[in-house]
Amino acid sequence: MNTNPQIKSESESEPLHIEQNCNSSINTWLSCIYNDYTDSQVWASADPYFLSTSGSEAPCSQPASWATARMNTMVLPEEPAEDEIASVSSSTRTKTASLASRPILSPTPPSLKRTRSASPTRKLMTQLGQARPPVLFYQPGREVSEPQLVGRLRSDFSKGLRKGIIPSGLTDRIRLASPNEWSDLPEDIFGSDDGIPDLDRYWGDVDRIYVEAERCQNRHKDENAWVTVVRAVLDMMEEYSHDKMLEVNSVQTQQIDPSFLPILPNTTTIVKKADIAIGFSPYNAVTGRRIQSYLGLNQESCLSHMSDAYTSTIPLVCGIEVKESGGDYNEAVTQLGIWSAACLEKLKQLHRGSGGATDSLGSGESLLPIVGWTVVGHEWKLHICWKSMDGAVTVLGPISNLKAGTGSYEELFTLLALVRRVRIWLCSEFWKCVESILKI
Repeated sequence: MNTNPQIKSESESEPLHIEQNCNSSINTWLSCIYNDYTDSQVWASADPYFLSTSGSEAPCSQPASWATARMNTMVLPEEPAEDEIASVSSSTRTKTASLASRPILSPTPPSLKRTRSASPTRKLMTQLGQARPPVLFYQPGREVSEPQLVGRLRSDFSKGLRKGIIPSGLTDRIRLASPNEWSDLPEDIFGSDDGIPDLDRYWGDVDRIYVEAERCQNRHKDENAWVTVVRAVLDMMEEYSHDKMLEVNSVQTQQIDPSFLPILPNTTTIVKKADIAIGFSPYNAVTGRRIQSYLGLNQESCLSHMSDAYTSTIPLVCGIEVKESGGDYNEAVTQLGIWSAACLEKLKQLHRGSGGATDSLGSGESLLPIVGWTVVGHEWKLHICWKSMDGAVTVLGPISNLKAGTGSYEELFTLLALVRRVRIWLCSEFWKCVESILKI
């Protein structure tokens, strides 16, 4: 029971509320009487007089029994029964008790520890080392044993790469386009104009690539925009070639045949795709004749590791994975490594089908390594991939003296020279390997 006489609980004040409601109903009834008398310009009063509109007093024109009769016709609200009052009081007490027993929660202060989730790409790179077949990622150094052929390939690509790569006839154009860069160019970077019949056209193609790459960087464009720049570089090199043995294909949306993909220890097949693939053209007189002849005799066979209706019918020999500026290099090289591992597995299958017995590299071996690029914004990094006797695939890169890009005219001309050297190797030594496989 409440000990403070000034404070009453809800249950003790309930009858008081009922009484107030009854008084309110009576006041409403009296107000109705007032309105009726107002309409007839008469004020009902308990006195035997009323006030007229002129303000003088006059005896009441209605008998006192009229008010009594009016009261008898009004319907007053019924007083609540005792059991209803008890029910309301009990309900109120129950709610009060439940509120009193409710637990009091205190706010939890924010944690001062910062946790970072593990990189899924780095974890995948580690798991690929235990896959079937293993895919191993190495930079050139003491931890990796390079086959002799790989070492020779690196030397052929890098030797004198930055000498004589800019036609001397473009000196004035570069000075006007980028005077600050021109003043820093080494003298031996300029060379002969031989092999370029139309310097104006050649410069126009180079400058368009440079400007488009510059806009991609400055306007923070996405991966698709950078893929356009990569396609322009590769298409330009093929356009200025004499044999047209290679073609560039976009494989961003194409799936790799799962039978050639590495399998993780938990039997999960990793699905990764590259953006661009270079292959031998079926429209060239030399490569096309050999490809069509092979497919004509082996209608159920495919020449690449792709599932696409077209790219599965041409030998693919170089993959390129592209990321926007600031993109993740580890993710790019992982995608390139998986694509290259599937490509080597398909070449191994074709090699064995043609009667070849060797699967590794070395003197006299017929299964060659493949090359590929990761492109992250302006930066192009060349990688060399090969398959060992035990089936393991090694992805070697980035190779520091083979880095090039599109961030300056010097880098761009270096890139064009490197792409030209890779192209010459693909169309000579690598094609001989593929041609021997297609001879049946």
